[in-house]
Amino acid sequence: MEKKELLVVVMIGVLLLVTAMQTVTLAGMVTAGPAPVKAVTSSNSQSSSSGSGSSDVSSLDSLPSMVGGC
Repeated sequence: MEKKELLVVVMIGVLLLVTAMQTVTLAGMVTAGPAPVKAVTSSNSQSSSSGSGSSDVSSLDSLPSMVGGC
């Protein structure tokens, strides 16, 4: 085999190996089930804009007024 052909065969082998590893990982995640979701409980009705990314759904109702929309 030429050097180029050997390189192509090695690269295809590496790609197949990576694909097999990803398949096993994905199959493991599917059989493990969904990740548990932490329940968000809020003692007050207004959420603070701390930028943490966690807010309750009721704050979405006031989103247009917060961003200056309709």
